[in-house]
Amino acid sequence: MTINRISCKPVLRYTNWNPYIRLLADKPAAMYNFSFLDLFEGNDIVIEKITKLEATKLQAFLYSFANMIDDISIYEAVKKVSTLL
Repeated sequence: MTINRISCKPVLRYTNWNPYIRLLADKPAAMYNFSFLDLFEGNDIVIEKITKLEATKLQAFLYSFANMIDDISIYEAVKKVSTLL
């Protein structure tokens, strides 16, 4: 899978997060080097729950979150993320 990098593009505001999240699910530890948690800015409880997940549960969460984005929009998925935790 080839995905254009979004680093060094600070003005890029709209991103198709789904392929990135699926890649993160393959290597969940990379989440800390990526801006994924910025999606939940202002929701410290969700961020804390995500960061405390062990690797296999984090991987399952990321796949489920990507599937949720497929079913509903990224905006709705962010609002409903707590249902996956």
